[in-house]
Amino acid sequence: MKMTTITDIEDKFPAKVSRITSEGEIYYLKRNIEKKITTKRAMNILQKFLADILKIKTLAPTANTEQHSTHEADKISSLREAGLKVPEIHYSCEEYFIMEDCGHRLKDILKREEADKTLYLREAVKSLALLHNHGFAHGGSQIRNFTVKDGEVYMIDFEEKIHKKYLSAIQFRDVLVFLISIASLRARDIDYYEILKVYEEHSSSKDSILNRIIKLTDRLYFLGRLSRTRVSKFFGKDLLFISYLIDDLSSIKRA
Repeated sequence: MKMTTITDIEDKFPAKVSRITSEGEIYYLKRNIEKKITTKRAMNILQKFLADILKIKTLAPTANTEQHSTHEADKISSLREAGLKVPEIHYSCEEYFIMEDCGHRLKDILKREEADKTLYLREAVKSLALLHNHGFAHGGSQIRNFTVKDGEVYMIDFEEKIHKKYLSAIQFRDVLVFLISIASLRARDIDYYEILKVYEEHSSSKDSILNRIIKLTDRLYFLGRLSRTRVSKFFGKDLLFISYLIDDLSSIKRA
């Protein structure tokens, strides 16, 4: 399945990601868009500067800044070959690629009252641990980048490009970003302790992710307290979601 020219793609599918159908089947087409890449280059320079100066590797840049690249399609194909739940790539070139439909976004499913949140989140964090075990990091592990199809959880959106020297730090950031995105839903029936224990059960890392998260929570405890006050109205969206997570984790069990 492919289009003949990039002009056809730009005319028919101007968005970065488009839903398309062919012979009754649903696919998604994803494009490289130059203006987005220019912005990413600027942010990469800033993030690298902060990561090196402040010596905080979790701030390391991961955006792919190549205007024309098969990076994401190649990475997804490699992950699929490793047995991970990711989309099948049906066609790729430097300007765009076409992948299978992997169902509904996990974020949308978790908003449903009847959804078994624990089941889906266990599967999602398990897939993240398996990804890390294979020597990869996601770079964009928000729950919006997980989908559910036929009861199985898939990972999508692998456009980030991660330098090997930052891999371990970005893997930790993956878990943190995953938790922050859950906290942003403000669901009160989330068992973060169980989620982290599931990650540890399937992770090959010798470091305890639970203990690392607890230490971070202790250091940023004041943010959780502030999330309950009027001061939180002045927080930016990202800081607000982080403060929600810290507040939610404040009573987590110690390992």
